Amino acid sequence: MPFLLSRSQRRVQGNVDFYRGWVDYKRGFGTPDTDFWIGNDNIHDLTSQGYNELRVDLVHDETKFFAHYTNFIQADESSAYAITISGYSGNVYDSLSFHNGNKFSTFDRDNDRWADNCARLYHGAWWYGDCYHSNLNGAWAVADKTGISWFFNQTSYWNNVSFTEMKIRYI
Repeated sequence: MPFLLSRSQRRVQGNVDFYRGWVDYKRGFGTPDTDFWIGNDNIHDLTSQGYNELRVDLVHDETKFFAHYTNFIQADESSAYAITISGYSGNVYDSLSFHNGNKFSTFDRDNDRWADNCARLYHGAWWYGDCYHSNLNGAWAVADKTGISWFFNQTSYWNNVSFTEMKIRYI
């Protein structure tokens, strides 16, 4: 079986605004060489063909980290692009499993479980529940809870992450 890998998200320069609505996240935006979101329809298509792994690469304070998940599926639009994720390993806290089963939210489509709109509050679009433990589509180069964030333990988070990349591999 061939090794098929697809980048689904990348943040490296901050030259693309990720504070976008549902339709942009559905279709995708940006430039694959720098900053982009491949599109929720594309992520669903990639993950609906069988078993998939997800790897998240991060750089914080010039140190590289990764989170690897042996099972990653994103539902279709009729299910608000909910994710199923499990099988964590890596050298950083497992911040993404917190989002297992959550639907995707944008500032104009609130699918989270919080009383307010987490996407609007935290300046990003993500699989928010009662907000987040990771928010890789937050504001670029912002050192508060609206910035690109990843919890590094159960109560503390990094913000202002300087590089993120999400890669899906069909296995």
